[in-house]
Amino acid sequence: MRQNFTSINILLDRSGSMQKVSDDTIGGLNTFLNEQRKVKGDAVVSLATFASDYTLIHDFAPLDQVGDISNKT
Repeated sequence: MRQNFTSINILLDRSGSMQKVSDDTIGGLNTFLNEQRKVKGDAVVSLATFASDYTLIHDFAPLDQVGDISNKT
């Protein structure tokens, strides 16, 4: 077992029903990721979105290589 290792797994709903809160959701996620970058240790991120389909954005990517999320990404 690895010490000081965190795996962050995120599944975001990008369907039309989430349109009204998408900016808040993205802002909250970026704040969370920025806070996690300050934590000592290694971390990886898996991020997927779904609506009528499923899209894998990051698959076990090192946290320090994951940029902020936007409506375009």
